[in-house]
Amino acid sequence: MLQPAKFSLITPLRALRESIARHADVASRKLVNDIDAALFHADSGESRKLIIGLFGGTGTGKSTTLNRLLAREQSPVTASSFKRTFTAGPVAIVADPADLPSDWLGMKHAVLAEDALPARGNSDSLVVARVPALASQRIILLDTPDLDGDQPQHHQLADLTFRWCDAAVFVVSPEKYQMPELRPYFRLAARYGLPALFVMNKADSQEQVSDCRTRLAEYLSIDSAALPLFAIARDDSTWQPPPEVDLPELRRAIARLRLADAPVHLAGVRTRVLDLLGRLRDQVIEPMRSTRQRAKVCAERLLLLNQIGPGIDVDPMTRQLRKRMQERSVLYLMGPGRLIDRLRGAPALLSRLPRSTWNLIRGKSKSAESVLATAVPAITETVPDFRATAVDQFRVSQARIADVLEASGFADDSASWRLDPELAGRIIDDELANLRKFLEERWTKSPRDTLILFRLLKFLPGGEKLAKATEAAPYLLVLACAAHH
Repeated sequence: MLQPAKFSLITPLRALRESIARHADVASRKLVNDIDAALFHADSGESRKLIIGLFGGTGTGKSTTLNRLLAREQSPVTASSFKRTFTAGPVAIVADPADLPSDWLGMKHAVLAEDALPARGNSDSLVVARVPALASQRIILLDTPDLDGDQPQHHQLADLTFRWCDAAVFVVSPEKYQMPELRPYFRLAARYGLPALFVMNKADSQEQVSDCRTRLAEYLSIDSAALPLFAIARDDSTWQPPPEVDLPELRRAIARLRLADAPVHLAGVRTRVLDLLGRLRDQVIEPMRSTRQRAKVCAERLLLLNQIGPGIDVDPMTRQLRKRMQERSVLYLMGPGRLIDRLRGAPALLSRLPRSTWNLIRGKSKSAESVLATAVPAITETVPDFRATAVDQFRVSQARIADVLEASGFADDSASWRLDPELAGRIIDDELANLRKFLEERWTKSPRDTLILFRLLKFLPGGEKLAKATEAAPYLLVLACAAHH
C-alpha cells in the first residue's frame, strides 16, 4: 500500500475538498463524498482489512448470497425478501467493529447487537453487524441497496458504497446479467484497478452461465476464460454448477482477494482524481459559469428598467412656495423682473381693483398666516393622487422584474423579493407629510439673498428704509427712459 508521504495528490485533494464543501448543491455534495473516497484509497495503510461490497440489481439475491457465503442460511445475518428494494442502506459484516475505519463511507456507524439480526439497512447510517466467524479472514463484507431500484436514494447509497470499497462482487441472475445499470460499474471496477468477481445466482443450466460469461467478457474486452465468474444454482433446480465455479470455490476466491499492486493502485487513484476533475468541470464549474452569465444579462435588463421607469412630479406642491420666495426677495423687488410680472398681471389687477381697494380700506388685507392657511391646503387639494400612482407603478415594476427573471432562466421565487405594494403607498404618505411640513416651515421665512442684504444694510443708518425705497427703482427707470425718448 502507498504511504501518504509518497502520494503527491493527497494535499491538493484535501484543498479541493475544502473548496467544494462550501457549496450546498447536490452535485457538490456528491463530489465531496467521492473525494473523501479517493482520499481513503490514497491515504489508507496496509494493516486494515479488505472491504468487499456485493452489488447487483433488484431480485438478484445479494443478501441471500452473502448469507450463504457466511453459512448463515438458517440464521441470516442480513434480511432478505422477495420485496423490491428491501435493503434500504449498506450493511457491513465484520468480526470486530473496530476493524472498520470510523470515518468509512462518511456516515455514522450503527453497531447492532447479535440478537438484533438479521440486519436491515438504514438510509442515514451504516449498519454494522458482528459475525465472529470472520475473525479468521482479513475481509469485511458489505450488503448494498439495489443499483436499479425505483428509489433514487437507494441507488445513490449503492454508488457511494462502490466508490469506498476495495473490491467488488457483482451478483447477477439469468434475467439480469445484461442489465444496463450494472455495466458502468463493471467498467469502473476495471478502470480504478478494483479486484472484481462475478456471480450468477439462481442459475438453471450451464448454457446460462456460458452465455453470461461470453457477454461479460465481450463488454469488458477480456478473454472469457479469464473472467472470474461463479455460479449458484436456483433452489429448485436439478442442475448444479461445476466444482471450479460453485459456492465453496467462490468463498475461497473471496478469501484470496487482495489489493491491487502498488503501480495499479496508484494508477487507479489517479484515474479517480481525473474523473473527479472532469465531473467538477461539467457538473459544478460550467453550471456556475452559465449561471453567472445569465445573472449578468439579468442585471443589465433590470438596469434598463430603472432607466425607463416613470417618475412622480411634485412641482405643483412647490410652485407656489417658489413664487412666495420670489415675492419676498429684495433682488427681485429691485429688478426689472418685478415690473414685467406686474405688467403681465395688470388686466387681472384692474378687474379686481374695486374689491381689493375696498378690502384695503377696511383693513382686511390677508396676512402671511392666512395665506399659508389657504394656499397650502389648496395646493394639496389640486395635486395628483401620488399614493395611487406609486402603488400602480410599483405593481408594474414588479411585473417587469418577474418577466426579466423568467426570460433569464431564473425561478420566480416571489416570496424572496416581492414587497407589498401598499408599502409603497405608506412611503408616499410619509414623504408627502414631510414635504408639507417643509412647505409650512419655509412659507414665512425670507429668501437667502434678502437675509444677506439686510445683514449688510443694518450697519447703515436708515438701511432698511433705503432697501424699501429702491423697490421703486424699476418704475423710475421706465419713466426716465420714456421722458428722454
